[in-house]
Amino acid sequence: MIKDEFKFIGKNKLILVSVLVIILIPFLYSIFFLKSVWDPYGDTQNLPVAVVNLDQPVTYQGKKLNVGEQTVNKLKNNKKLGWHFVSKAQADRGMKANKYYTVITLPKDFSKNAATILDEHPRKMDLKYQTNDSLNYIGQVISGIGLNALNSEIRANVTNAYASAVFDQIKTIGKGMKNAADAATQIDEGQVKLDDGIDQYTVAVSQVNDGIQTMKVKVSPMSSQIPQLASGANQVASGLQTLNGSTTQLASGVGQLANGSNQVTNG
Repeated sequence: MIKDEFKFIGKNKLILVSVLVIILIPFLYSIFFLKSVWDPYGDTQNLPVAVVNLDQPVTYQGKKLNVGEQTVNKLKNNKKLGWHFVSKAQADRGMKANKYYTVITLPKDFSKNAATILDEHPRKMDLKYQTNDSLNYIGQVISGIGLNALNSEIRANVTNAYASAVFDQIKTIGKGMKNAADAATQIDEGQVKLDDGIDQYTVAVSQVNDGIQTMKVKVSPMSSQIPQLASGANQVASGLQTLNGSTTQLASGVGQLANGSNQVTNG
C-alpha cells in the first residue's frame, strides 16, 4: 500500500513538488535560524544599536564641557557594534519597526553631572538603555547567559567611550587649573614683594619720625636761647652806633691835625 502511494506521488508531479516543499521549508528555516543565532555576540559589528545624544554642554572652570558629543565621537571610531546616531524620534520609530536591537540615550544633564566628578559628592552619569522586546526571542534560544553577554558588551563599549571622553575633558580643564595655579603663585609672590616693600617703607617712615623727634629735642634748647641772642644783637647794634660816633670825632680831629700841619709848613 505504501509503495502504491509513492508510485502515485511519483506519477503526479504537482503532488511531488508539494511534498518536497513541505519537507524543505523546515529544513531551510532551521539552517537560516541556527546561522543567525549560532554566535550572536561574537559577530556584533552588524548588531544595530541606536545612540541618541540629548546632552547639553556646560561651562566648567572657564572651559566648555561637552561629554555627550565627545562620547559620540568615541563611539564613531568603535567598530565592535553597528552604531546608528539618530534623533529621539528616529530611535522611537526604529524600535517600533524592529530596526534597532537597543537604543542608548545620553540624557541632557550628562555633561552637567560629569562636571561634578571631582566634587566630594559627584553625581551619577546615567546612560539609558532600551532593548527591543520583540527581538528578545533570541534570548530564549541562546539562553540568558548569551543575552547578558551581548548586553554587557554593548555597555562596556559605551562605558569605555564616555569614560575616555570624560577624562579627556577633565585633562583639558586640569591644564586650565594649572595655569590658574601658576597665576595664583605669581600673585602670591607679588603680594610677598609688596609686603616686603611696605615693611621697608614703614621702617623708613619710622626713621624719618625718629629724626624729626631728635630735631625737636635739639631745637627746643635753641628756642630758649633766642631772647638772649636778640638782646646780644641789640647790644652789638648799640656798640656799633657808639663806634660810629667816635669814628666821626676821630675824622674831625684828623682834619684839624692836617690843618695845623699846613700852618706850620707855611710859617
